[in-house]
Amino acid sequence: MSKTIPKYSLEELESIFSRMDPEKLLFVRSGSNLDEETLAGLTRKLVVSYDPARRLENLEYLLLLFHEARSRDQWNFLVKVFLPWTSIQRSMRNQVARICEEFTRLSGIEAYSEADTAHITTKIYRPLVADVLDPYLSLLMASYQFKEGTFVDIHQTDLGVGERSKAEFLTARIRQSGGPKDLLGGYDPLVRNALSHMGSSGIVYETSSVLFRNIKRQNPPVVETRRWSLDELHINVLKLLEVCMAIDAAVEIFGIDCGEILAGQEMFPNVAFYALEKKARLDLKAKTNERLELIRSSEKLTERDRFDILAKLVFAECASRSIPCSSMGYNIDFKAAIVTVPVSLLARSHEEIRNQAIALIHYAVIARAIFDRLFDRYRVVGKAGDVESMTVEVPYQSLVDYSAEEAGLIDLMADATLHTLDGIVKMHINEDELLIFEDQRLGPKFPRRSAPKTDVPSDPDQ
Repeated sequence: MSKTIPKYSLEELESIFSRMDPEKLLFVRSGSNLDEETLAGLTRKLVVSYDPARRLENLEYLLLLFHEARSRDQWNFLVKVFLPWTSIQRSMRNQVARICEEFTRLSGIEAYSEADTAHITTKIYRPLVADVLDPYLSLLMASYQFKEGTFVDIHQTDLGVGERSKAEFLTARIRQSGGPKDLLGGYDPLVRNALSHMGSSGIVYETSSVLFRNIKRQNPPVVETRRWSLDELHINVLKLLEVCMAIDAAVEIFGIDCGEILAGQEMFPNVAFYALEKKARLDLKAKTNERLELIRSSEKLTERDRFDILAKLVFAECASRSIPCSSMGYNIDFKAAIVTVPVSLLARSHEEIRNQAIALIHYAVIARAIFDRLFDRYRVVGKAGDVESMTVEVPYQSLVDYSAEEAGLIDLMADATLHTLDGIVKMHINEDELLIFEDQRLGPKFPRRSAPKTDVPSDPDQ
């Protein structure tokens, strides 16, 4: 194995690691404002590689690719490519952890034995290609597609073709415009196919090598072969790990480089949705709520002053989402907040009522997040000119559940009461069809619950 690991002099390593300084890999921001803890964490992630020169070449290539794509259309690259892919990356964490566990099990197996070789080929190489490399290559392919104007969405890129087509696509682009010639040197589609359909004869473990047979099922069978020495098997696993780890590191560097952009008010909801874990999102909401509570409970402000300040925040939130808001009011007797908004038409058909209700519910979500327990009811009035098209009232607890990610928009629609031109309407959800739709839908899964909520908040002291 040691014969396959590159060796470098101390001077060569110093030169390589100097170029891997995180501050030298930033394109957008100055590195001078990165704190020591961030720098130390990035440095560890950047330099851990079996081949430092290979890591440096991969990093520089990846970062240049990401920034070239970003320069074409920064907003859409971040929102449609980069951030959605980080959601895919997070979804693979359990599988990556399982592969890491398989590495730890190697310590209990005799090195270079048949059991050792079988474990590496079936428990490490195969899932590394099929479950990790494949979606990781999707980010690179999507970046090229975005540059070239052929990108549709991340799921079409990720699932529309297999890893072999992605590898061929990337190899062709690197050949045309430059990049690491051996970026995917550890990947062999023939070996991948042999491992996917091993059967009785797909793999033969020999004393100093392993024979892979890609067998095309026909009469007579057509057999393609590839023989790797055990050292070649080991180095190819390391090469696959290297490209995945380099992508992880480049994604983190790129994200930090674009940090100020990603933290912007208009961009951050996308960051929270795609890149943050549920706990992190809820912690951020809790911190925001603590600041808002200082206004809600202030004894220095009159009731009217508190309402006016909070209403201005509702208008600001609507403006940040580019949705119009006409006015905010409240009814003391019913302890109801009332948001009035313009709508483009008088909703009459089932489709118009459904679509308008969805739009109005978003205002109730915003108002509840800002006013919280100051009101028991949140009502949104949609007006087409001077005519009321629809009024939507959503129970307080439903909005709380939505904010806590225990309920989704579908639940709010089912819980809401709609006052339309033709009277009161309740939405009925076909749960069976909805379940099929949600199972088939790609991307992050939205929260859902089954039982509708109709209650108002209870006294916290009871």
